[in-house]
Amino acid sequence: RKALISEGQLGGYLDRLRACKRATDRTQVLSEAASMYSFTCEQSLILLRALRYQHEVVQGCKLLARHVTDPHNMHRLLQAVEGSLDRGIVAEYFFKIQRENTERVRQSQG
Repeated sequence: RKALISEGQLGGYLDRLRACKRATDRTQVLSEAASMYSFTCEQSLILLRALRYQHEVVQGCKLLARHVTDPHNMHRLLQAVEGSLDRGIVAEYFFKIQRENTERVRQSQG
């Protein structure tokens, strides 16, 4: 399990996200953060708000989805996505992760 990101580390990533000129750079910074730390739902939402374009938010939700396992929090993350098509893509991804988690739990108990 990854350590929960601290407020200072989160601030550092937010500064880096805001300094990026290109969407691909922001996605790279977010990907790095997601690979190193875990996040609360609030922290995930703060990171998503630092992104500029809708396709980045969709990608960001996918990167952060593994940190958000509670259905209520998944719903909150979905609210950050504008447009029903994009929201559908993210929702489908969330359901896929939930299925994988359920399957993993079932196998570990079996």
